Order: sequence, then C-alpha cells, then structure tokens
Amino acid sequence: MYLPKEDPEWDPDRIRQGDKETPSAFSERLCEVARKWTDLDPEDDSNSKLFNRLFIGQAAADIRKR
Repeated sequence: MYLPKEDPEWDPDRIRQGDKETPSAFSERLCEVARKWTDLDPEDDSNSKLFNRLFIGQAAADIRKR
C-alpha cells in the first residue's frame, strides 16, 4: 500500500486514462503522479508489479478487457 506524502486534495485512486490518451501517455502521467505525491519510485524494479497493477486497474476499459 502507498500513501501520499501530503494531501493532494483529490482522490489519487481516481486517476483514469482519458478516452483519447495513449497507453504510453497514461503510463507516464501515472508515474508523474506517483513521483509527486508518494515515496514510490516508478523506475525502481521493486515497484514494477505495483505500477503494472495500477496501470491495468486504472487504464481505459478497453485495455482492461484485453
């Protein structure tokens, strides 16, 4: 589990891929949010499983269905 370093004043679990946003752009945005609001390092291999789950869980519905 991860927690924001400070209150972002929005629910970080509600970050979703935009309808016209590419998967790679969404992944980068998800990593930027993690860098800004948590102590997690998206580049650290020990966090890769967590980021994969976050990405799939919060990606557009058509990606989750594949």
